[in-house]
Amino acid sequence: MPDETVSRDDARLLYDRGIAQVLATRLVADLETPVSAYLKLTGGQPGSFLLESVEGGAVRGRYTIIGFAPDLIWRCHGNRAERAQITPGQPAHFMPDDLPAMPALRRLLKESLIDLPSDLPPMAAGLVGYMAMIWCA
Repeated sequence: MPDETVSRDDARLLYDRGIAQVLATRLVADLETPVSAYLKLTGGQPGSFLLESVEGGAVRGRYTIIGFAPDLIWRCHGNRAERAQITPGQPAHFMPDDLPAMPALRRLLKESLIDLPSDLPPMAAGLVGYMAMIWCA
């Protein structure tokens, strides 16, 4: 793991070479709530999310994670997986994966690893989503 975050310029150079980067900032949020920050940043756009952490049964959250404008969407129906690389302003175009759902998800997790600076919160980057199963008798 790198010891510190890279500058915005260095992050851009690495990103342009195909190396995923994380840009982060720390804010004192005395006048913001997580929900107000989320709404200001995302406008509630599709694919956005708000996650709060709580440590050790604490009442207050320690971290707020806000994500929006995904660059990839992965989904599956039954054992059929598909993914779409997202281009801003364009509709998602899903392509079938060549593997069944669970091996495809494992591959995606491996492809999505990012070297994170050690001074960032545990959930500074990653895949976010949900799973649901519908049982019909």
